[in-house]
Amino acid sequence: MNLEHPTKIVQLTAALIAIPVGLTAAFSFYHSHISTEGICENLRSSLLSIIDRNVPADVKFASMQRDFGLFEAKCARIDPDIHTVFRATITHLQMPSHGSRLPAQQVDAIAIQASATTSNAVPHAQTGAIFGLSTSGERRGWVALSRRDTGHKGEPNFEGFAEGDNAPPPGARLSARRAIPVWLEPQIPGPNDPAMLQGRLGHGACVEVLATRAGAYRQWAQVSPVACP
Repeated sequence: MNLEHPTKIVQLTAALIAIPVGLTAAFSFYHSHISTEGICENLRSSLLSIIDRNVPADVKFASMQRDFGLFEAKCARIDPDIHTVFRATITHLQMPSHGSRLPAQQVDAIAIQASATTSNAVPHAQTGAIFGLSTSGERRGWVALSRRDTGHKGEPNFEGFAEGDNAPPPGARLSARRAIPVWLEPQIPGPNDPAMLQGRLGHGACVEVLATRAGAYRQWAQVSPVACP
């Protein structure tokens, strides 16, 4: 009895079965990854748009609740830096008001700054620009020059800088490629400290480098906001 022909049929059948299984797995990974990225990008844009609206704080809080819940569930690990901004914002908007609400333009700033002098200090919004103020009251703060989240490690946060480049020299001008938190101090590896959040840069915002510092996984720059050319 010649088994060669049946054996080849079995092998061919197995190969044909394996092809769609492989394609299904690849499609599943692609669909899951791309869909999550797209969802997070849409939620990020929506939340930033809400934060920048000139509306009362209670309206802003109500508008943020749903999208923030989705962003926290799906995107906190994908974009932990901007998640800290959203968490600090919605926490601030939840703070009980004494008398009338703050003017919307002050709430929009959400430049969070901690008081180091009291153990029960509550982060508060800086008035003025979104960039916020340093602990000494100057318009300067620290920004990460690259991303650290899974799937994006090493991607630059600024035009004019690429991971692996030497630290930009003092006086260098950089332009934000995305919404980027401004910190009172560079963040150490691990979860971000919301109490160190000073403010944020919008997409396309320009800064001047004042100093740089090497971190464990990425470089940091102390910057001040400047007008874009």
